[in-house]
Amino acid sequence: MAMHALQRDYSTKDLQFISINKQGTILTTDQQLFEVNKDSSIKDFHPFFESIDVYFLEQSNHIKLECVHLNDRIFDIDFIKNDDDTAVIIFRRNKIL
Repeated sequence: MAMHALQRDYSTKDLQFISINKQGTILTTDQQLFEVNKDSSIKDFHPFFESIDVYFLEQSNHIKLECVHLNDRIFDIDFIKNDDDTAVIIFRRNKIL
């Protein structure tokens, strides 16, 4: 599924789309929640993403992680593997759990 198709499916203001390659290099981003640099490593953005290599070993093409703490806020994160990239979709949680 192409990035623009995923954006249509997940359209809301409280999320950010990031497309990365298998090395974790950021290919595209919409900068909705965080400012991350294209062509930099997502691992440099936050220590949470240091373990991202594990998700590329999974058999599943869609992995959902809930209640991830990033920069003093709580987010849900989806990893959706495509043929040529992986979509990282970060959802801001509005409720305190």
